[in-house]
Amino acid sequence: MISSLYIHYPYCIHLCNYCDFYKHKWESADQNKAYLDLLTQQLHELHQIIDQKEESLAPLESLYVGGGTPSLLGPDYLEKFLQLLDRYNISRSSGCEFTIEADPGTFNAEDVKRWKELGVNRVSVGVQAFEKSQLNLLDRRHSIEDISESLHLLKGMNFSVDLMIGTPDSHERNIEHEIFELLKFGPSHFSVYILSTRKNYPHNHKLPDDEIIRDQYLRVSQCLIEAGFMHYEVSNFAKAPELRSRHNMKYWDFESVAAVGPNTSGTVCRADQVYSYQWKSLSAGHLDEVVEGSSLLIEQLFLGLRRSKEFDLAALFSKKYHEILESKLENWLRLGYVFADSKINKIKVRPLGFLMNDSMLSDLMEIID
Repeated sequence: MISSLYIHYPYCIHLCNYCDFYKHKWESADQNKAYLDLLTQQLHELHQIIDQKEESLAPLESLYVGGGTPSLLGPDYLEKFLQLLDRYNISRSSGCEFTIEADPGTFNAEDVKRWKELGVNRVSVGVQAFEKSQLNLLDRRHSIEDISESLHLLKGMNFSVDLMIGTPDSHERNIEHEIFELLKFGPSHFSVYILSTRKNYPHNHKLPDDEIIRDQYLRVSQCLIEAGFMHYEVSNFAKAPELRSRHNMKYWDFESVAAVGPNTSGTVCRADQVYSYQWKSLSAGHLDEVVEGSSLLIEQLFLGLRRSKEFDLAALFSKKYHEILESKLENWLRLGYVFADSKINKIKVRPLGFLMNDSMLSDLMEIID
């Protein structure tokens, strides 16, 4: 049974110069109508995909509307979307985590009120920085005042703040001060991402070196841990276990996630393979892929090493490799990538290990059949 659904909303008021997500410039509400028409076609096809895989959609435990800037959809069109789900017999469980992504300055008090009435109980806010020069370098169109006003509207609600690190001129950035200021609004969650850019990014010459990024990442981790947050995944921090992103945990736990929306992907996960489908950008129809064998093992390792949750590395390899795994673990312990009480059947990754995830995975590649 599949109990999670992701919906991609592809429109933004402004196309930031660093962002490589699939998106288009938002011009008018007419685009929302065309968008719902496309989702109607995709939902019909989604049922066919799920039936072919002998799966079914359970009442949703998580519903995540991402983007793009889904707050531009507006409560009226969000309600129409929920009615569309009802038409296709996709219901929500009583405790469904219903998340919508929003940019500062793109919603008001009435929108928040309507979201709550429609069942939204979690908001992910694309703050990215809480310092004016950094917002300018990141080509963001919202201001410090927009951030403050928007987060004030969400006080008392379950909301997450997105921050970007490894940004241009990071050596001049007081990231701890930004976090302390944002904590005053009472976020329950932070997602902290290292900036990844295209070759033609206009500020590539201002990007920090790996040592500065490493220092900033570890300082952010320590700052949030000291503020009472759990560093439970490479980029994610939660104020309490129940405030972790339940939707994203479905991906990390290797569970199936349904998806609709331009250019987005869904999965049907089995013990021996993952079936993935990716929707076309401007029409119905999809491309599909089956991940199995060594490719599946690499994916399982990649996800397992990204989390603070104990990870049974030994279970993924035959016993003939366990001696080699022990030597890998000894090296990770020496480098400070894992906690001192880690065993090959109980790996516990530290923040430094999160940062060195690719290196840890590379260490294991030589013993993958």
